[in-house]
Amino acid sequence: MHRIILAGFPHDAVVDELPAIWEDFELSFSTTPEFIRSSLQTPANVVIVHESFYRRHQTELNDLFRNDKDLNIFMMKKDTRSKFLEKIEQVPFNGYVIREHPLTVSFLSSLVRISTDLSATSVYKDMSIDYRNKVVYLKKNLLSLTPMEYDLLIYMKFHEGISLSRDELIRAVWGYSFLGDSRTIDTHIKSLRRKLGPYRGLVKTVWGKGYKYLEG
Repeated sequence: MHRIILAGFPHDAVVDELPAIWEDFELSFSTTPEFIRSSLQTPANVVIVHESFYRRHQTELNDLFRNDKDLNIFMMKKDTRSKFLEKIEQVPFNGYVIREHPLTVSFLSSLVRISTDLSATSVYKDMSIDYRNKVVYLKKNLLSLTPMEYDLLIYMKFHEGISLSRDELIRAVWGYSFLGDSRTIDTHIKSLRRKLGPYRGLVKTVWGKGYKYLEG
């Protein structure tokens, strides 16, 4: 059973109806630090905190989360300057900024999976991703990915199996301030595929839509 604590979100924030497979997950909605403390009496896999909620209760939440070094805290922000997934520095817990995203079932499922990988290294055959150091290895050789290529790869992997439009990928990597042609993303995808070598097929073209990441 995977437990997800949502702090500072309304009960109707999850936008999908929960499918039968969601029986493997348990959602807990918390509106106060005291409620989070109570919820954490049972170990949780993921805590998602809305930025505004954290600002209101920063001192209490810092004290609460500092005691659990194995728990990843994801702070959801609307700030377009943030990358999709960014380590938070100078906080007393394992914190990551995550760009605001609809709380769909697939998103929450992916977050649980990514949270597990963040504590170690994600491995697929001869390719490994070290999230903490933001590097990718192929057969133990470091790939020379640009920051933008790395962000593209991580965002697509996070949404594995989901078709992503060029506009969505641009918003995830550049933010809403990007004024260029959406086809610019094709150039970066082409470069990423070339560097992935034998694993270039992980990044698939979805005609008329954009791209998706899919491990076979």
